[in-house]
Amino acid sequence: MVLGFAKLSKTIRTLGMTGLVAIALTACGSSSGGDAASTSSESTTIQNGTVSSTTKVSELNVGDIYPVTFSEGNATIDFTDASSSSQYELVVQSTNTSGGSSSVTLGDVSVEDFDSMAKALDISTNEISTDVGDAFDTFLRFNEEDLAINEVPVEGGSRGVGKSVAKTLSSVTTVGDQESFRVLASLTSTTSYADITATVVCVTDHLVVALDNNDGDIFTAQELQDLCTISESSAAIDVAVLGDASDINGDGRLTFLLTDRVNRLGGQGGGIVTGFFYAADLYPRTGSNPVSNEQEIVFALVPDPSGEYGSAISKSFALNNLLNAVLPHEIQHAISYNQHVLLRGGSPERTWLNEALSHNMECVTGYCQENPSRVDLFLNATATTSLVSGSSANLKQRGASFLFIRFLYEQSSDGNAFLARLVGTDKTEVDNIENAFAGTDSSFDQFEEFFMRWAVAVGMTNAGIISDSRYVFKDRTYNSTTSQWDGVCLQCIADDGRGTVLDGPSVSSFSGSSGVTLAPTGTAYYSLSAQSDPLTITGSSSANLQAVLIRTR
Repeated sequence: MVLGFAKLSKTIRTLGMTGLVAIALTACGSSSGGDAASTSSESTTIQNGTVSSTTKVSELNVGDIYPVTFSEGNATIDFTDASSSSQYELVVQSTNTSGGSSSVTLGDVSVEDFDSMAKALDISTNEISTDVGDAFDTFLRFNEEDLAINEVPVEGGSRGVGKSVAKTLSSVTTVGDQESFRVLASLTSTTSYADITATVVCVTDHLVVALDNNDGDIFTAQELQDLCTISESSAAIDVAVLGDASDINGDGRLTFLLTDRVNRLGGQGGGIVTGFFYAADLYPRTGSNPVSNEQEIVFALVPDPSGEYGSAISKSFALNNLLNAVLPHEIQHAISYNQHVLLRGGSPERTWLNEALSHNMECVTGYCQENPSRVDLFLNATATTSLVSGSSANLKQRGASFLFIRFLYEQSSDGNAFLARLVGTDKTEVDNIENAFAGTDSSFDQFEEFFMRWAVAVGMTNAGIISDSRYVFKDRTYNSTTSQWDGVCLQCIADDGRGTVLDGPSVSSFSGSSGVTLAPTGTAYYSLSAQSDPLTITGSSSANLQAVLIRTR
C-alpha cells in the first residue's frame, strides 16, 4: 500500500534561512508484526482495497511507503508492534530552494551539542565536482542573463532577418563554401576571441555543418557524412519536440562548427569543453559584443588523439560519445533562449533547469550515454547536492536535475509535450515545472510532491522492492538505431563507454551518533530496523523538512 503523501502548501517557498534538524534514535527492540511481502497499491488504500487512515508502521508490507507528518518541524515514527526482523529506508529532504544547509544529526544529542554541531555543519557543500566544461557552460548562461537585459537583438526579431546579415537568394550556403567565424578564446571573458576560417561540409534541412580549415584532415569523408546524418536527425527531433530556434541571419538553419578552438578552451582549464552555444551570436556585433557571428551557431570540439590542443580525445570517443550528444544538448539552449527571451520577452531559464533540459534532449534524440557518469556522482552525494541550484550547475547537480526532469518526463501523460511546455514559456524554475507538468492528480502537481516521489524512485529503481510505476523509473531500453541505451538505470553497469557502474544512492546506517549536512533541496537516505522506542525527528520549521519511510524487508 501507499499511504498518500500529506498535501503541502501550494504557496510557501522558503528563502534564505538555515534549517536545523535532529534525528534522535534509541536502541533497537523486538516486537511482532506481519511479514507478508507486496508491491505498492493505489494511493491511500490498503491491499484489500479499503481506504486507510492508519498511522501504524507495523501495518506496512515490503514496498509500502509511509509518509512522515511534520508539525512545526517535528515528527515521530512509532514502530510499536512492527516485526523485529523488518528493515526500512528513511528518506529525508529539505524542500528549501535557497538559503543555507541544514544540519542533520543522528543520535541522542543534547541541545548544546546540537547547536554546536549545527554551526560546524553549516557550510557550503556544492563547491566540488565541477569540471571545466560545466563551469564554462554556467559562465555562458549567467552572461546570457545580462545579454537579455542589455543587448538589442538583430533587427527583425526572433524569426526575422537582420538587414546587415541576411543571406540573399544568390548567396545561399553550399558545400565547399569558405566561411569566417569568431570563436571565444577564453573561459572567463566574453570579449576575447579567435578568428577562423571553416569549410562547409554539408547542408541539411536544419543545419550547416562546417569544419575548421586547421582541422581539415581529421575526419574521413564517410565519417563526415555519418556525422551530418546523425546531426540532422538530432536537430530535427529537437525542433519537433521543443519548437523553433531563432533565425537571425535568415538562412533557415543553425550552424554546427567543429573546431580545435573548443579543444583549446578546455585545455585552458585542464579539462574538456565538448561544445557550446552562446546567445551573444544572436545580437549585433558591436564594441560591447565583439564575439557575435550574427547567426545561430553551436561550436564543438574535434578529435585530438595526441592532445595537441588540450586533453587527448580519440576519434572513436569523440564520434561515439561526445559529438552525437553535444548538438542536441546545445540546440536546446538555443531554442530555450529564443522561446524565453526573444519571443516572449522573459528571462533565460535558470542554469540548473536549462542544463537539465539539455541533458534530457540528449536522451530524447537517442544519445543518452553521457549522463550516467554525472548520475553516479550525484548518487554518491545526494544529501549535499542541491537539486534546485542558484549557483553553478556542477556535475553532481546535473546528474540530479537530469534525473528529476527525466522522472517527470516519464510520469507525464505526454513527455514530449511536457518538455515543450517547459521551453515554450516565459516562466522559469519551480513555477515553470509546476505549470508545465499540468497533471490531473491533485496529490502530484506541486514541487514538493514531485521532489519526494522522485526521491523514492531514485532509491527504489532497480532495487526489486517497489514495482508501482509512480515510484520508480521505467526500465531503460536499447536503441538499435543509435546503439545507445535510452532511459535510466540506477543499479547497473551503465555501458556508457566510460566504465560507469551505478549502485543506487549512498545509504547511511543508523549506528550511534553522527551528523550530515543536508543541502537545500538535498535528500538523505538512511537504513534502519524497527525501533523499540519512537523515532523522533526534530528540527526548526524553517528547515521545511519532509520524509517517508519505506519498508524494504
